[in-house]
Amino acid sequence: MSDRKAVIKNADMSEEMQQDSVECATQALEKYNIEKDIAAHIKKEWYVMYRPSSPYPRPFLRPPSTPPKKNHSATAVPQ
Repeated sequence: MSDRKAVIKNADMSEEMQQDSVECATQALEKYNIEKDIAAHIKKEWYVMYRPSSPYPRPFLRPPSTPPKKNHSATAVPQ
């Protein structure tokens, strides 16, 4: 990877996060050849480095104690 240079044109993150991004992407590109594997590596590393301290890191996840909502989309509604 030494023959390539990373260029960040526009980013809404700190300089430290930008440097972490470049290092993480460089590691992924050195380790994997398939785009899906590269993306998975970057996603995993970012989750480990920057996940929120909350036990529910994604806002769309419901707490385990909340019962699932019933899906009524397949139910026929009389008119």
